Amino acid sequence: MYQSQRPHLVQGTLLDQRKVLHDVELVIVTKPKSGQRRMKEEAISLIKLARQSPVPDGGPYTLQYALNGKEHKDRVHIQSGKLAVA
Repeated sequence: MYQSQRPHLVQGTLLDQRKVLHDVELVIVTKPKSGQRRMKEEAISLIKLARQSPVPDGGPYTLQYALNGKEHKDRVHIQSGKLAVA
């Protein structure tokens, strides 16, 4: 069964260990959860920066964003200007 994917452009922040806050744009791709027909129930399949990040490589950073009215917070690293899971 084919699961349709939906891209979202979302504003978020990266907070480093020195408490410096960086604003970022994210592309988040979602797809319906298995067995769910309503779009309210979506699983995140990909998160990436919308453009190369001005945020220094390293981490860990705390990534914060809201999607479909739900707040998300994840620990990430930046490698070569791209998000990497911490």
